[in-house]
Amino acid sequence: MTLKDKYPNEYFAHWIGMLAATKCPLTEDGYEEQIDAYLEFEGEEEFDALQAEVKQVLEDEDDLEDFVHIAQYFKLKNFTVEEMKTMIEVILRA
Repeated sequence: MTLKDKYPNEYFAHWIGMLAATKCPLTEDGYEEQIDAYLEFEGEEEFDALQAEVKQVLEDEDDLEDFVHIAQYFKLKNFTVEEMKTMIEVILRA
């Protein structure tokens, strides 16, 4: 099953693309800045949907690897699974 099949609304892929476009630092503070921007542009309902989707992503290590590849496609260089997990933790605690 592809990521597109598993996550048809692509909230997390969209989040990663926005993160790359805004050039926020890849730190907890940067992710918190991105959350503020995401809420401003996309709204609370979309953010809730993003949180639900990233909970699913955490359940499958293979999905994490695939999302790391998406991050690298968007030129987030040297992005790792551990960094992805940190980013997801920040998203989920918001």
